[in-house]
Amino acid sequence: MSNSAKQVFTNHFGDIDQIIKEIARETGWPFNNILNHYVKTHGIEKGLVWWNIYQKYYRLN
Repeated sequence: MSNSAKQVFTNHFGDIDQIIKEIARETGWPFNNILNHYVKTHGIEKGLVWWNIYQKYYRLN
């Protein structure tokens, strides 16, 4: 990864951290719970696991 790309990631990840911290302050939820909730509600998979494929199928049917 180039230095300019690293800088972009660093800047935007800092923005994301601030947004999650603000949500934590407003809701009283821990940082990790907010992050986990975001991942679950926005369909971000943690790799290809067969059960994940079935979950998507059952969610749609």
